[in-house]
Amino acid sequence: MVLALVLTGSYVQSFGWPSQTVVIVMATWLIYFITQLKLKLGLTLPFAFIVIWLILAIMDWNENQAVKSFDLEDYQLAIAYVVNALTGAVIYFENKMRW
Repeated sequence: MVLALVLTGSYVQSFGWPSQTVVIVMATWLIYFITQLKLKLGLTLPFAFIVIWLILAIMDWNENQAVKSFDLEDYQLAIAYVVNALTGAVIYFENKMRW
């Protein structure tokens, strides 16, 4: 989670804030991440977040590919999305083990 926050913060410093929808998803993910540390919230929420993060990563990656960007800095947000999806997968399997 820390890696995703660092990548997102670096992206914001370089390029500004992403769209409002992405900011809302990030805030919701952060709230979910913090609350799930203490509560057993089930298996559906982390799976839904995994799907959302991967869709956002693909969209951001394709957008940078469309402008033929070869600068890794342009892909920081997509990489942060994938890291969030991996964190969601860890949470999913952790919750599955708790059940």
